[in-house]
Amino acid sequence: MEVSTGVARKVASSGYGVFAMDYPGFGLSDGLHGHFPSLDKPVNGVAEHYSNIKVLLKNPKLRNIPTSYLFGQSLGGASRSILLSSISLAILTST
Repeated sequence: MEVSTGVARKVASSGYGVFAMDYPGFGLSDGLHGHFPSLDKPVNGVAEHYSNIKVLLKNPKLRNIPTSYLFGQSLGGASRSILLSSISLAILTST
């Protein structure tokens, strides 16, 4: 958790907006620690969180935040990678 906090602070101090999430059962959240029945739940959690951020960024007060990036470590990194690969695959197969 402290590594993530340090990275988030460094990124924020460089002028980027930082929006963090904590999976149920991980970090400081409630839930059975370290348990998830499948990768679908964390991947969908990342997708939902990112969608909510995109809505927030439509607020005129937040328009100066640069392009959005997804960053994660461990389960967050894996979930991010799965989500992005599924989006890329959907784009490639829809053309």
